Amino acid sequence: MIIKLSEENYDIKKNILFQYGAKEDEIQSSKKLIKEYINKAKSRGFIEWNRVSDALRGAEMTLKKADKKMEVGDTESAVFLSITVLSPVVDMLQYCDDSNGFVGSVIEESFDIIDQALTSNIHQLKDSQKKGIFKKLMKEAQHKRYDSWDDLRIRLLEICIYFCSISDLRSKLEKQIHNMLENLSGESWFSEYKKEQLLLLKQQLIERFDEEEKGLKFIFEHLGLNPFREKAITHLIEKGEFSQVLSLCEEGEEIDKEYPGLVDKWKKYQLLAYEKLGDVTMQKKLLQDFVYKNEYTYYSRLKTLYKPEEWNNVLQEMIETFEKQSYPPSTYVEILKTEKMSDKLLRYCQNHKPEIEYLHPYLIKDYFEEVIKLFAEWIEIEAHESSNRKQYKKVCKKIKTFKKASGDIHAHLLIENLQQTYKRRPAFIDELEKI
Repeated sequence: MIIKLSEENYDIKKNILFQYGAKEDEIQSSKKLIKEYINKAKSRGFIEWNRVSDALRGAEMTLKKADKKMEVGDTESAVFLSITVLSPVVDMLQYCDDSNGFVGSVIEESFDIIDQALTSNIHQLKDSQKKGIFKKLMKEAQHKRYDSWDDLRIRLLEICIYFCSISDLRSKLEKQIHNMLENLSGESWFSEYKKEQLLLLKQQLIERFDEEEKGLKFIFEHLGLNPFREKAITHLIEKGEFSQVLSLCEEGEEIDKEYPGLVDKWKKYQLLAYEKLGDVTMQKKLLQDFVYKNEYTYYSRLKTLYKPEEWNNVLQEMIETFEKQSYPPSTYVEILKTEKMSDKLLRYCQNHKPEIEYLHPYLIKDYFEEVIKLFAEWIEIEAHESSNRKQYKKVCKKIKTFKKASGDIHAHLLIENLQQTYKRRPAFIDELEKI
């Protein structure tokens, strides 16, 4: 039966030979299999998006085999097979349309298997095996195919850290990192990012194999880079050195003033420091800043810092600030809901009609007639702008929500009105009759 199936289907034959062939040539047979599928999927040297999955079949079969090797503790084979997949698949990125992300998924799976295999079983490897895997990883990382994919190169070098308890391997990795740092050119964002990643690799080495003091010294020598500044701040928080935390955060704000996201990160660390120092005034200021930046999660914390008799004035000031904006953020709406300011919430809906669909549950009790009128007007606007069955169905879905809020009578009146207005749209009439 197996022979017959193999004769009828070449893919089955290849799969059987691949899975159960002699172990000594499994790397070569894997390379051959991967390339066969890739070449078969090519058309004029390119792989279209709808052929990428076919092209990766050999790579996926190889990873399946690598996974089985890992499960039985054959770490060396699992890693070598995964690297065998990486080489041609990374090359593929240059001549395929990976719109579906299939190539990226195979690359991720290759790295995952390498990581899992080494994390689970590195202690069982002999030094000679460790050196063999390190050499293979380093050779792959140095290949020119990664010149356009630095993140992947750095991930390969990061895996090499597993073996750096062996001093000569550590020296080789440090030399590679040093050479890459030396070869960085220009002051572009990309060069800075690459420098940052390489220095983080170096820091991992120090953290893993040297005393804590050396690691901290390295971190504080590179405070100009965000990850190192953050590591330093985290260390100072653990030590209770909150004044120094504030100092580093202020420096970070000045350096990163053109990047709002980074500035906010330093402000959040400042907030933590002020909480630990018991500085309520600065906590209030920072929390209010975050609320104005549409971070509603900070609202309740801000409120707890005020006495009830003080809070009303603060709240009114915040509401007035938001109302000066043409399009108040979602935090404004959340505050109105929390504080049960239904009059202001109704006015907001009157100025932003689509919102009535989501906010009517907070208004219906106090402003039934106004809500029904506003909701019906919004549905009528949507109906007027609809021109196909898909859009009609969306309108009818809104009518069902309206019906739950208003009751049958108001809903039926609205439906009758729409049926009369759009009697020349049979598809719409058909959808309305289904309600």
